[in-house]
Amino acid sequence: MTGQMPLSVVLQSARMELLKAANSVMQTYGLPPCLMDGIMSGLLADIRAQSSSELVRDIQNSSKDGEVENE
Repeated sequence: MTGQMPLSVVLQSARMELLKAANSVMQTYGLPPCLMDGIMSGLLADIRAQSSSELVRDIQNSSKDGEVENE
């Protein structure tokens, strides 16, 4: 093994850290779960937009790399 954590462990750790942060925000601001749901939905939309932008950038970079290799 290379010393890196398995992806499943990384994902579960990140999930638990996000859950702790969400619970902390709910407690700090006195937000009920129904309001936190709306905040998290908006946050998820932001993350999905970032993911889409990253994919487009990666495709463009791959395309540029392919053009350079083909020349």
